[in-house]
Amino acid sequence: MEIKRGIAVSPRVAIGPALVLDTEWFRIPQRFITPDQQDAEVQRLQRALRAAAQEVEENQRAVTDKLGRQYGAIFGAHAQLIEDPTLTAEVEALIRRQGFAAEYAVSRVWRDRAKMLESINDGRFSSKAADLFDVEKAILRNLLGHRREQLKHLRQPVIVLAHDLTPSETAALDPRMVHAFATEAGGRASHTAIMAGALEIPAVVGLGKFVTDVSGGDLVIVDGNRGVLILNPDEETLERYEQTRQSFHTFTTRLVELRDLPAETRDGFRIQLLGNIEFPQGYFSPSGPCAAYCHSSSVGSRLPAHRA
Repeated sequence: MEIKRGIAVSPRVAIGPALVLDTEWFRIPQRFITPDQQDAEVQRLQRALRAAAQEVEENQRAVTDKLGRQYGAIFGAHAQLIEDPTLTAEVEALIRRQGFAAEYAVSRVWRDRAKMLESINDGRFSSKAADLFDVEKAILRNLLGHRREQLKHLRQPVIVLAHDLTPSETAALDPRMVHAFATEAGGRASHTAIMAGALEIPAVVGLGKFVTDVSGGDLVIVDGNRGVLILNPDEETLERYEQTRQSFHTFTTRLVELRDLPAETRDGFRIQLLGNIEFPQGYFSPSGPCAAYCHSSSVGSRLPAHRA
């Protein structure tokens, strides 16, 4: 058993099999072009930028519909980055002056900006580097045609372990199939953390290097309350967290039983209860996040993920 400590960004506990994502997204060769290829390369860049911008706009609409306008606005900012004439001019300059291929020029410019933000001793700025990497990957996907494993097509509940997840990847997660995630990188103020909280998916970030220590299918525990990731838990730890899960199950079941009772004191005084509801489905509705947990299989099989 190994215990990793990081930053808790979305509460509750999940137990289940690991889905491990590669730490490297794209291999960008240092490829050069001849002067007579420069115009065509710039055109290829412009097509990739337009396609990436369209993807981001689609993400913005989907996230707005799913989570609300305030979360969709994150991807509106991504669109502005893609359309930033300063960044585009820098990439084109590397193509025309240095003879770089479009993908290499994009990687150089965007990663330089991201590293600049990461070097600032302020979490608010360094966490924004994830947004730059997210946009860079959208452009590179359209230049290279490479795609990472799609998390939206999972057939079995899992716990995702990765070096990092971009905001767009996190927003696309299905809480019925991804019961938690843990990442090596990330911070409390990142858009990825905000998305995890909005989706009510338990999450721990900023754990440091651990992905290479895990194999797909290994049993793991994500404790989003304390910011802990447990790899291959022993029986005692597993039992303790299973008791936590059962206690939460009992608690939520009692709340469901009480929800239709009148809000009044024993002497008959009625009290009006009001609450802020972020999602139309509601946490304890049949389609809400609790439904996936309440109907999860027992941990005895050590295969299905479940959470509390």
